[in-house]
Amino acid sequence: MPWADNENVTAILSAHYPGEEIGNAIVDVLWGKQEPSGRLPYTIPKIESDYGPPIVNLTGVTTDPSTNFTEGQLIDYRHFDAAEIEPLFEFGFGLSYTEFELSHDLDVNIKPHLPASPDRTMGKIPGGWKDLWTEVATVSVEVGNVGELWGSVVPQLYLSFPQDETPSGTPLRVLRGFGKAVLEPGATKKMTFALTRRDVSFWDISQQDWVLPDGTFTFSVGFSSRDFRVERMSRVRTQ
Repeated sequence: MPWADNENVTAILSAHYPGEEIGNAIVDVLWGKQEPSGRLPYTIPKIESDYGPPIVNLTGVTTDPSTNFTEGQLIDYRHFDAAEIEPLFEFGFGLSYTEFELSHDLDVNIKPHLPASPDRTMGKIPGGWKDLWTEVATVSVEVGNVGELWGSVVPQLYLSFPQDETPSGTPLRVLRGFGKAVLEPGATKKMTFALTRRDVSFWDISQQDWVLPDGTFTFSVGFSSRDFRVERMSRVRTQ
C-alpha cells in the first residue's frame, strides 16, 4: 500500500471477501448507519520484505513443496514484535466513528501458587490433559465511549511470559482474549477475560508437556497489538 500514507488518504475501508449484500453494507458504513467495527486479523507491513522470507520457495521444479516452519511461533504480529519492525497497520487495528478509553485500573486475579505441570489425575480429553482447561486467572477492565456517537469497541488482552523462564523463540506477547462491546455515548462496560492453565503455559519439548513458568507475567490490554492502554504485572510461584 504505497499510497496509504498519502495526505489525501484519511481512511481505508477493506471489505475483504463480501457476499451479495456488500453494496448495501458498504453504503451503510460510509453513511454512518453502521459502524466499521471489524479489526485486522493480520498485520499489514510497510514493505513486503517486512514479512520475512517466503514460507515456501516455488522458484524451482518440485512435486512435493514443503516448509520446515523455521519461524516457530513468531508468525504475524509476533514476528513484527521480535524483529522490532513498525507495521503499516498492526494486528487488531481498526477505526471507529467515536472514541473509547480504558480505565487505568486493570484487575488481575491469578492464583499466586500453581503446580508447574497439569494434574494428570483429572485425565485426558480431546486436546490434552483436562486440567489444561482449568480457569486459573481472570483479567477485568472497564471500557467507555467518550465520543459523541454510538460505536463498537474490541478490547484485546495480551500476555507476556517471564522471558528468563521460557525457551528461546517465545513470543514477546501473545493474544489471550478479546471481546466486542457496543456502547452509546457516555456508556461504560466491564470486560472480563478468563485464562486457562494452557493460556499461561508453554510447551516444553524436553518434558513433552505443558509447563507453567515461575516468574512475573505482564498483562496488557488495549485496542491492537501495538496500542496498549493499561498494563499490570503479577508474580506466580510454581510448585
